[in-house]
Amino acid sequence: MLLPNSMAVRNTLETPVLEELAAREDLEVCFLTPSPDHAAKIISASRERFTWSDMGNPAGKSLPLNHGPAGVVWRRVAERALMKPFRQWAGWGNLVFRFNERAGFAGHLFKKKLPPERRERENLAGNYPDPRFGHPFPRSRLIYNLIYRLYHTTWYSEPAMEAFFDNYEPDLLVIHYVQNQAIRPWISAARRRNLPMLGIVGSWDQPTSKGPMPPGLGCVILQSQIMKEQLITHHEVQAEKSEVTGWPQMDIYKRQGAIGSKADLYQELGLDPERRIILFGGNSARLGGHEPSIARHLANQAFEEAWGPNVNLVIRPHPNDHSWAERFAAFHNPPMVTVLPNESGRLLFLADLLAHSSVGRIKGTSAPFCLAISA
Repeated sequence: MLLPNSMAVRNTLETPVLEELAAREDLEVCFLTPSPDHAAKIISASRERFTWSDMGNPAGKSLPLNHGPAGVVWRRVAERALMKPFRQWAGWGNLVFRFNERAGFAGHLFKKKLPPERRERENLAGNYPDPRFGHPFPRSRLIYNLIYRLYHTTWYSEPAMEAFFDNYEPDLLVIHYVQNQAIRPWISAARRRNLPMLGIVGSWDQPTSKGPMPPGLGCVILQSQIMKEQLITHHEVQAEKSEVTGWPQMDIYKRQGAIGSKADLYQELGLDPERRIILFGGNSARLGGHEPSIARHLANQAFEEAWGPNVNLVIRPHPNDHSWAERFAAFHNPPMVTVLPNESGRLLFLADLLAHSSVGRIKGTSAPFCLAISA
């Protein structure tokens, strides 16, 4: 099971998915993640059948290009020699830009018009809206198909991934966040071995933002019917090869006994249980640059009792918002306004916050006061 980023790790290790895999005594699973910090949790779930390996270097050491069977080595060296002059032109960013450009996705067209510094931030996030990726002829189907085949050629290989497959001999490769350039050597090695692959689309927006599906997937797991329709329309994924399962990270909120008492939550927050909570959940700093001004307005409204007496504002930063203090800490003024630190992993605490928060109405109006709540 390949978990190439922090969200894939969280959605697998911090949800019932890990427990359900552990309950299957007929399964032996190796989890490949970017950090050894995940090993302890994985192994503790099933010491007999679960192992961890570094997805960037599963061999545990540096292996030379000539490692492996002669046929694989010859194709590996030939691919690197032939692709050297075309590496940037046929890279992942170019492929993503051309796919999104040809599909005409609204988000892509909007991001193309952003200032250069904002476009660069989107590039780093894997969206690649900068027009420099699309030269020449960004809408050409012929060029797109050529780049796709060059990028996903099975001649490409990495010695460490090849050694892992040879040693572990898996029956199935599961790839979370399947639209991700870090998975390229794994896709290539699996296709060359005719190894079945199961892909998991990471989030609701990725079919229309993160580029094309890789080749060779036997099945793709999705969160919604709309995503399935997008894969059929834009990615040419056959309907019978996709399965809508919902979000496993949301299952925990429906478990019996998952929601704690309101009294315990209020005690942890240091709030009067007779007061109501308005919860503002922030996004990451990259996507939520406008949010401090919203938080400032909400804090002022709380002190002016715009929603009536006995109301507290709780601001919960996004787990990946590492600049949360400079963005929100100035508004921390309990008991009226409580700013929580960014944290990940405490999903039960988040469930309690969502369950026991109130949605009020702006004083003097009949319009509902809507808040963005981020998981």
